[in-house]
Amino acid sequence: MLDGNFSIHVQKQKRTPIIVGQRVAKKDDNNSWKLLKLKEIDTTKPILICLGGNGTLIPKDANFYAKVAQQFLGTQNNYDFIPIISFCYSKYEKTYSKKGFFIDNEIKEIAQQLFAPLISENGVKLELNQAQKNMRNITFLTHCYGASALHKLVLECSKMMERLQYNQNEITQILQNIVHVSYAPDINTSYTKNIFVKSLSDKRFGKAYKQELNRFYLMNDCTIIQENIDKNKQNKANALNNIETNNQQKSTIKNEPYLGQGELILDENCLNLFVGSLINELTSTIDEHSIQIVQRNYKLNEKDDDDKCLWKTIVQRAEGASQCLAQSLILSVLNSIKNSQQAEFEPFYSLDELKEINQNTLDNFNNSFKEQKHYAEYLQMTKN
Repeated sequence: MLDGNFSIHVQKQKRTPIIVGQRVAKKDDNNSWKLLKLKEIDTTKPILICLGGNGTLIPKDANFYAKVAQQFLGTQNNYDFIPIISFCYSKYEKTYSKKGFFIDNEIKEIAQQLFAPLISENGVKLELNQAQKNMRNITFLTHCYGASALHKLVLECSKMMERLQYNQNEITQILQNIVHVSYAPDINTSYTKNIFVKSLSDKRFGKAYKQELNRFYLMNDCTIIQENIDKNKQNKANALNNIETNNQQKSTIKNEPYLGQGELILDENCLNLFVGSLINELTSTIDEHSIQIVQRNYKLNEKDDDDKCLWKTIVQRAEGASQCLAQSLILSVLNSIKNSQQAEFEPFYSLDELKEINQNTLDNFNNSFKEQKHYAEYLQMTKN
């Protein structure tokens, strides 16, 4: 069992603590971070939970993901709008590994804390409509291994629901109300409503993403050009110039992936945005696995106060993908808050509807995010 500090002993091997905390207003030396006990996480109200990559082992790392989430939401000076929670993983102390993970006992205890209040009362299952409404409280932002961590938590929740006598159809209907937004996920998470950004230039998962994309379409002209560039470095400049000329004159290739627009593809419970490259040039050596590529941490107007300025990505060509991630989180949080304020259950957008919304964003990614209807609505809410 986990003790108050979440330390755990497995087969006489001591593990480092799992640490969980919340993004808070900066005071003295707290670095905008407040340590929590697991039992202090309240999912009976709208909440955004971050699960980072498996290198998230110390509070600084977990706080970084909470900061990324806050920047996606655009609430840098409004820490009370919605709690943003993030986790550090644990690992066995006597190993030199720099990677952490959740083990089975940890998964069970975390899932119990997060999901039990949403699916039962005094050990009794809830009405389907109420359980669906409750589950809409939670939005997840993950990166890399975080998708696997969430996958295990959701599977554990499904087992909890089976023990409460929910049937499989009810389990599916309830769990699909969990919105999961992820950059560079290592797995397609079961049950949840997933909005993913996958770069074909991700050095860790790029090849797997290409294979996944090939299940739907033959590799488009842009990817073929990119592969040719890799094989023949002497043609880099000419190929890039030709691409830019074609884009400007003919626009014959829809949703050029390396321009940050990408290709939106629905696959069961996943809305995938496949992009060829999110950086300035196809020839860059930057690893596009890092979530910093799509982080909204650059002010459009450095003279503005944080609560008045618009934030964007440092790399312009990542703006479209970043906006899709931000917009999906924003819409989920808005829906969570709305459901918490009314008796009736209002379902979140279907993936088909989200595809249409995000496609519009991609088609207009050079326009100001501030001009979009949903973002304007969101800014108004954060001021109230």
